[in-house]
Amino acid sequence: MKVSATTDGPMRRRDLVVLFVAALAIRAVYLWQLRGYDFAEILILDPRAYDSEARRILAGGSFPEPFYQAPFYAYFLAGIYAVFGHSFAAVRIIQVVLGSVAVVLTADLGGRLFGRGAGLVAGVLSLLYGVFPLYEGQIMKTSVSILFAVLLLWLLEPARRVALGVARSALAGVVLGLSILSRENLLLFLPAGAFVIYRGAARSDGRGGAARGAAAFCAATLATLVPALVHNVRAGHEWILVTSQGGQNFYIGNHHAATGTYCNPPFVRPDPLYERLDFHSEAERRAGRTLSATEASDFWYLESMKQVIAEPGRAFRLLGKKALLVFNGIELPDNESLYAMRDSLPILKLLPLSFAVLVPLAMLEAILARKRAGELLFLHLFVAVNFAALALFFVVSRYRVTIAPVLIVLAGAALVRLGAWARAARPRPLAASAAFLVAAMAPLSVPDLAGFDPRDYRSINHFLNAGEMYASTGRLDEAIISYRSAIAFADTIAMLHMKLGKTLFAAGRFGEAHGAFERAVALQPESPDARNGLGIVLGQAGETARAEQEFLAANRMFPTWAAPLENLAYLYEITGDSLRRANTLAALARLRPARAGESRK
Repeated sequence: MKVSATTDGPMRRRDLVVLFVAALAIRAVYLWQLRGYDFAEILILDPRAYDSEARRILAGGSFPEPFYQAPFYAYFLAGIYAVFGHSFAAVRIIQVVLGSVAVVLTADLGGRLFGRGAGLVAGVLSLLYGVFPLYEGQIMKTSVSILFAVLLLWLLEPARRVALGVARSALAGVVLGLSILSRENLLLFLPAGAFVIYRGAARSDGRGGAARGAAAFCAATLATLVPALVHNVRAGHEWILVTSQGGQNFYIGNHHAATGTYCNPPFVRPDPLYERLDFHSEAERRAGRTLSATEASDFWYLESMKQVIAEPGRAFRLLGKKALLVFNGIELPDNESLYAMRDSLPILKLLPLSFAVLVPLAMLEAILARKRAGELLFLHLFVAVNFAALALFFVVSRYRVTIAPVLIVLAGAALVRLGAWARAARPRPLAASAAFLVAAMAPLSVPDLAGFDPRDYRSINHFLNAGEMYASTGRLDEAIISYRSAIAFADTIAMLHMKLGKTLFAAGRFGEAHGAFERAVALQPESPDARNGLGIVLGQAGETARAEQEFLAANRMFPTWAAPLENLAYLYEITGDSLRRANTLAALARLRPARAGESRK
């Protein structure tokens, strides 16, 4: 019995309505449970940065430098805040509605490609993948990135058999442009998308029509990026198409201590508020001259390649590890953890689907439907582009989730195919498929490829984020406990001791803060943040000579950071050294004229 992919017709409107309502219902429960989550209204790391940027936009401010992070989401947030006020609830409600639309589009895409049964199964799989609502409830760009990815593929789907038309090609280009403004490495899909449109149109509309469609797609994509380009030219006097962080991200994913997931170099504070400045200052220090944004990015690309060439074996093993991480069943966190949030949001425990199941099923369908490879090329290209971007840089859950809809569509078709074989009592293909699925699942189920098992969320990442959240709301004793719990897992990470030291100092526990900063400096003597923190506690303890040396060391390591100079000026003020204070204020004036007369608060 030959199983046809399209014998049962496309999805019906009623099917899509039911899926939309079901998706909304699941997300309503999720949002209701999120109200009882301790940290629902506390933003750290990327969410805090996006929120800060959105509020600055609303206040009439502008980005003073070329975009470092993809800018779309900050403006998306600003638009919501402009209508509903500074309401995280409004953001989450809008995002879960958009997420429910993405579920419907995924199911409809599956129905168009493989028939109604496969579309319905794809819709159900989308409902069971808890990572979707997880990110829709966060103040993060991930949810809109997922919607743009599905919408782009849905718009491109007719190109597998007919000319897409100039209007639809242009609309697809706009969606790709918005995707790039949300996650800039999707620029790699521009030639792939143009090829898909050209190829489909050439078959039915001739080469002239094909060229028009492909040109409209490319033109619309680039036109969508023009505002970002204009801003970057005005702010940095450089031709930066979207952002200037490519080299920095490449270094994060490929430096000598890289793990395959986010792993900040020792001179970078792992926070979007500081990352750009830390990378830029270190590049200038190493280069021995002032660098523009593009030059700094290029510098880190070059530094990465030097390390790859110096250690080719390590680089090759790391690339293989990242390839496995892309399709691994574990969701690697870098802000919130799926596994940590499951305890507070039980609905997530009821949505267990993982990549370890989706990827083998999708691979099976890709093999069994190989005669339709030309039709499905746009799906394969989309996965290939995302895979390349992740494997070349680094892997975290929120970056790879945009390929989940493609996997779900293919997995839905595979399940329908297997079901048809089961009903027709065909044991041989079923047994062969089962053997393939088991063999494929095994390497994708290794939990600690990145050096830790995220499912054991009572780990460094969990306690570090909890400490950040507690500290940001003034719950200092709880923050101290969280940081110490993180240190219990890894006593040799200087950043943990720095955060503990800062919190202890804020709590007035100066002796303990001194010990924490001494430990941080011992672990990472080249850290200006640790040196500056140690200088502060030494100054408070009256050890002014040592404090001066620490501030001077921090300034040498990070010449463009004002804090050590401000602290030096304050130290000289309280010790009565007016000459050195004047010299320090002069240096500070050259660095930051607007704050030349300030002392440390």
